[in-house]
Amino acid sequence: MKKKMILRAVLACALILPGLVGVWPSAAPAAYGVSRDREVLLEETPSGREDRELGFPELAGLLESHLVKNLPDKSLKVEIRDIRVSEPIWVPAGRLSCKVWISEPLRRGGSVWANLVFYRQGQEVKRWQVNVLVDVYQAVVVAKRYLKRHQEIREEDIDLVLLNLKGLPPDAVSDPKTIVGKRTIVNVKGQDPIRAGLLEVPPLVKKGDLVQVIVDKNNIRVSCQGEIKETGRRGDRVKLVNLSSKKELMGRVVDGGTVQLDGN
Repeated sequence: MKKKMILRAVLACALILPGLVGVWPSAAPAAYGVSRDREVLLEETPSGREDRELGFPELAGLLESHLVKNLPDKSLKVEIRDIRVSEPIWVPAGRLSCKVWISEPLRRGGSVWANLVFYRQGQEVKRWQVNVLVDVYQAVVVAKRYLKRHQEIREEDIDLVLLNLKGLPPDAVSDPKTIVGKRTIVNVKGQDPIRAGLLEVPPLVKKGDLVQVIVDKNNIRVSCQGEIKETGRRGDRVKLVNLSSKKELMGRVVDGGTVQLDGN
């Protein structure tokens, strides 16, 4: 009969360092910090041995929820690809508790040291250091199709995809609602991540547009027609010309057909 390990509560840990042996590839989620004690029940082997070897699934289970619990962003997903140890890990069978320490914050994935300390009735019985290789994933907005420069983004132009943070630019967009209605300032290939730094709010007026020019003074509103002389977005100050007087004016863009004249 094979030994059986029961995890009463999940822990987690992650990341990998060089020069170690004993690699177990698999998947699990990550973070950093010190875990609370967790009860672990290890049954004895039929041979009567009082200890047993921990394999990758058991180690990953101990490390996993510790990392998940401590992730700064709960939308992140973590995959533990390798766990490396200097030699096989043997622990006493029976009821144990375990603490997990991670050497550094988990940011964009990579490798870090993790320490596991096993206790029986409050007394330390085993201490091991492991190295874990972790990939961190986040749902980011990508282009469904090729987007041309200055193309306004619609909901049907984008999708939300889980991607590895390691290869993502730091300004990759994660919330689709924040970019719908904006436009690209460069061409974007299909399936490429959308970057906040490569988007802009489309201008409401451009050179040559005819707008209603309004000015409020002494509780009186006066309006006339004007011609825009430069591109402007909502709230921008733009140059325009009064079509009646041919006088150049400065005003603030209210919407696509209205400019509020600066008071003089």
